Amino acid sequence: MIGAPDEETWDGPRGWAVWVRKQMNMSPESTRCVKEVFRQLRDADSQGVLYDPRACDLLAGAAPLIVEDSMEATIVCNAVQQGVSLGQATVLVNVARGKAVPERAPLSYSAVQGYCARSDVVDVAKRGTKKSGSLDPPIFPAPSSPESE
Repeated sequence: MIGAPDEETWDGPRGWAVWVRKQMNMSPESTRCVKEVFRQLRDADSQGVLYDPRACDLLAGAAPLIVEDSMEATIVCNAVQQGVSLGQATVLVNVARGKAVPERAPLSYSAVQGYCARSDVVDVAKRGTKKSGSLDPPIFPAPSSPESE
């Protein structure tokens, strides 16, 4: 990194990590990830190689809450196969989780949506919509031009 800040200037409320996080509109919990990217950039620069973020096993987010072959995955797959919406599938999963282990926190809609997006088993497609009346024939004929009369 050309002109990279020293590691001592990364921390603190006026540190570079906080500044970058705020500029990118990231949550306060992301400061740790920003510092990790700084370290990876510094290491790549010291080795004389171009930094490639795809090659890093950076903290890529929380672990998925629904995994293949789990009770939750089975419920979601069965519900979606029957044509149930993802919102209703979320309710079904949370009812089953509550019955199995009452202390378990309910899953969010985005957890079910994320599972469906990641899963090779589930294929969710949105139905296309058309504006009401867009295919109706016009009620009034188009006005004729004075030259045609």
